[in-house]
Amino acid sequence: MTLDKPIAVVKYVDMPVDMQQDAVDLCYQGIENFKEEYEIAKYLKKEYECKYGNIWHCIVGKSFGR
Repeated sequence: MTLDKPIAVVKYVDMPVDMQQDAVDLCYQGIENFKEEYEIAKYLKKEYECKYGNIWHCIVGKSFGR
């Protein structure tokens, strides 16, 4: 049995489409590689800061945007 990839929904954002897609791709990688939400957020923050510079904040959770 294979599990379907979760669907990413981007609701409110102020960044170019390519950066949005990069965030979604990194989220999928984070979900595959880490169990805890704080680990996924830490991974996303590190990757975005390496790729795009400056300081990024990242929040990962199940109830955001509902």
